[in-house]
Amino acid sequence: MTDDNHQNHTGIRREIDKAQDAVGAAVGQASAKLGGGTTQGFTKNALLGGAYEIDSSNYVLEQSGDAAVKTFAREMVDDHEKSKRELLAILQEDPDLERPSDDLDERRRGMIDNLKNAPENELEGTYLKQQLAAHKEAIELFKHYAKEGDNERLKRYAMSTLAVLEQHLRRVTQLQEVRA
Repeated sequence: MTDDNHQNHTGIRREIDKAQDAVGAAVGQASAKLGGGTTQGFTKNALLGGAYEIDSSNYVLEQSGDAAVKTFAREMVDDHEKSKRELLAILQEDPDLERPSDDLDERRRGMIDNLKNAPENELEGTYLKQQLAAHKEAIELFKHYAKEGDNERLKRYAMSTLAVLEQHLRRVTQLQEVRA
């Protein structure tokens, strides 16, 4: 492949990755509204979302040279690991609750792949766009369950975690504005 063809291929691949992330964000918003009403749907999506946050942020911690983005990524890992521990404790203590897998689904694995395939000069921007979408999705999921859920302990967990997720959304928005 000539250099021009390689650059064309790489450019096309990058545009496809961006489109996948945009579609994934829309799918995430819809699934948060639809899947968050049941206890099983909420716990599954909460665990998957948290696993994505941790994995993507760990990758950025390893690869990014941007101090502000790395500080944000460290906060994401710390806060989402804490949230995961809290949710798993609730699931373990209640015999009526099933613990869903937190193995990443295809959509979230695709987002991680797109992050890993991002050109070096687009890594932080890609990460922040994904974080914005992921936090909007998580906020929708947690709000819906806090209001409509059928397990009181999980509803309290959703409500208390919501404040942290909203803080994350404000932070990622600020970081995007500074980088614009």
